[in-house]
Amino acid sequence: MYGRYAVDPRKLDRLVRLLRLPLPDFPAQYDIRPSQTVPVIRDTGNGPEWASMRWGLIPHWAKEAKTGYSTFNAQVETAAQKPDFREPLAHRRCIIPATGFYEWQPLETGKKRPGYFESTDGQALALGGPLEPMKG
Repeated sequence: MYGRYAVDPRKLDRLVRLLRLPLPDFPAQYDIRPSQTVPVIRDTGNGPEWASMRWGLIPHWAKEAKTGYSTFNAQVETAAQKPDFREPLAHRRCIIPATGFYEWQPLETGKKRPGYFESTDGQALALGGPLEPMKG
């Protein structure tokens, strides 16, 4: 997952049709950061449903929620081996709908600027994420 992303409900048509979910009313968000409340799709055993959750994985060993704001990014190649991600990846997954994400591009000055990436057809991306009960 990337450090920041965007979700615009007007671009979720294909995703909600695929999952046969009614689209809830939520505002577009264009600069979502860890710790913010975001719409996700989870499976409760009776099929998919929308939920609002804070973005950030709080490891089981963490004493406070702030720790989770640094553990939001996993690489698919190694997530199953990392202690922080192993159990949530195996048992508590969700879909994070996004319409684009930001990747930081280095400038010649040594600073960075965000570059925005989205699908070529303008439709939503379905990013995978773990569900973890939030502490604090």
